[in-house]
Amino acid sequence: MKLRNHRISRLLLSVAAAALLSIMVPGALRADTTVVSDPFSGSGGDLLSRGFYVTSYDGTNLGSVTLEYNSDKAGVYVTSLTANLGAYNGPIIGSPETITTTLGLTSTETLVTYNFGGVSVPFGSLITFTQQQISGPEDAFFNVGLCSFDPSCALGTPGVVETDGTTAPLDIFRRGSVGVVITETNTPEPSVLLLMSTGLIGLVVLRSYRMSHSRPGLL
Repeated sequence: MKLRNHRISRLLLSVAAAALLSIMVPGALRADTTVVSDPFSGSGGDLLSRGFYVTSYDGTNLGSVTLEYNSDKAGVYVTSLTANLGAYNGPIIGSPETITTTLGLTSTETLVTYNFGGVSVPFGSLITFTQQQISGPEDAFFNVGLCSFDPSCALGTPGVVETDGTTAPLDIFRRGSVGVVITETNTPEPSVLLLMSTGLIGLVVLRSYRMSHSRPGLL
């Protein structure tokens, strides 16, 4: 009787493990692809009240946006980033992302990543980004990349533009760069995930069935 209960327990554990794998597989297979990468440069930067946008976004979803922040006073800062489609007052993409970060002094750059989770956007879209400092001991600054105020600067990544503010539709040009990395999230099609999960559970059930029938006298 004890052996029978042991085999039943092993069967239940095997099925539970397969079910867990079916949940974990999508996350394990998810990967981010860099869509925009504008180089970071030096230290210091502009206040978060400045805006920026990306023209002709070469992706179909918004995964994450990574910026570099610093401040005049080390401490804990709460900031947010909002992505809009087409203009600073365009439809919000997903929802505003808020994070808490410990920043160092101006000479110390801190990478800050806002995760948008792969929300869908039309391929080739113009996407604006509005930052906000919610709290902190002093002003926070973001890395503005390689360009100065010269509109002809070609050191930045084409299509990345910083603006003086965030007035609709696209405010006023400030420089042709912002230190930023933007990714999209790649996730397998649902049909592929279903097939993989079904196959995993099937293998476990088959293995348990063979075990239970290999020595019938012990059941």
